[in-house]
Amino acid sequence: MRPRNDFERELQRYIDNGSITYVTHKQMEQAMKIMDEDKKCRMWAFNTEQTINGMKLTKCYKVHRIGRDALFTSFNLCLIYAERDGQTAWAGRGTGMGCLDSFSHHGKVSIKSMADWYKYYIDNPVLRSTGKTDPYSVVRFYNFNSYLFNDSRMETLAKSGDAHDNELLMQAIEWGKPISKHVWAAYKVAKRHGYSFQGEMWKWIALIGMLRTIKKDYHNPVNVCPASLEDAWNNAIHARDKQIERERHRRWEEARMQQLERDEKEKENFIKNKSRYFGICFGNKNINVSVLDSVEAYKDEGDAMHHCVFSCAYYTHNDSIILSAKDRDGKRLATIELSLTNWKILQCRGVCNEVPKDYNAICGLVRKNVGLFKRAKLSLAS
Repeated sequence: MRPRNDFERELQRYIDNGSITYVTHKQMEQAMKIMDEDKKCRMWAFNTEQTINGMKLTKCYKVHRIGRDALFTSFNLCLIYAERDGQTAWAGRGTGMGCLDSFSHHGKVSIKSMADWYKYYIDNPVLRSTGKTDPYSVVRFYNFNSYLFNDSRMETLAKSGDAHDNELLMQAIEWGKPISKHVWAAYKVAKRHGYSFQGEMWKWIALIGMLRTIKKDYHNPVNVCPASLEDAWNNAIHARDKQIERERHRRWEEARMQQLERDEKEKENFIKNKSRYFGICFGNKNINVSVLDSVEAYKDEGDAMHHCVFSCAYYTHNDSIILSAKDRDGKRLATIELSLTNWKILQCRGVCNEVPKDYNAICGLVRKNVGLFKRAKLSLAS
């Protein structure tokens, strides 16, 4: 791809004019010596470093032994990582289709954007200077160099020579993210107290994250240096579950209180808009019809008739009113919705929204007494 900014153009210029040096004979000998230790090793990769005008370059070479008896060894510059003052750029050779780690050795080195595709192992000079390359033999070139140049904590771990530091560094790179501030603070506490991490660094890191979640002090050696990492992890999980349950209960209580507040407002609006019709009732020798005059009455009606007059909040409808029809024994027969604008019956439902047995009689009785509602509405207007 073409360079996108001045930093990438500068890197491409160094590549084109030959400013980037090739691998030295000493470096070749070191690489071949390592490969000689493992006769089955036919391909390997290592890094060298170079600085040009303040631009720090890390160059990744692929070493490939050719021939059945490995009589010839080729060294090919495959990938370059450049960094200066927080600016970074990648350059490399093209890769074959279907095999992202198969570089075209005769291709031109140019600027690349998808550096994470280049899956090469590392042998960094910073690590080689301490004599420690084996622990990092399976770390991706891209991840390691990105962290090493941009996070001083990673470089500190790489140079320390301590086995626990190596383990923490490997775990951070393997997870694909830098060491967080709280993990670093807890790690320093654990190191000062000589904690062994019990060979499970990943679980210890997860424990620190869990301590932070349950709001426990991760600077306290009692918390970060448990005698049994397994027990501490199980206790943290249990505390986290209890915390989640408390939070769920808190949210439920908040939702309930908010619903109660809404219900109170709806009750106030219901009384304000419908109180003029309260007390209206009429009937004949078989049927009595009355206005539902409270939200509780709507709930009782809905529960008894098994329909949605309460659950769908019909008491909030300002342009209609709900009536209940009962027989002389008080048994509910139907629920009627009467429009307060055109005075028509919008619906008349029995149990489970069925058509009531006395549908015509109930509707006729309501139509006959619509004048009661009209007068109540006019009396308030006057």
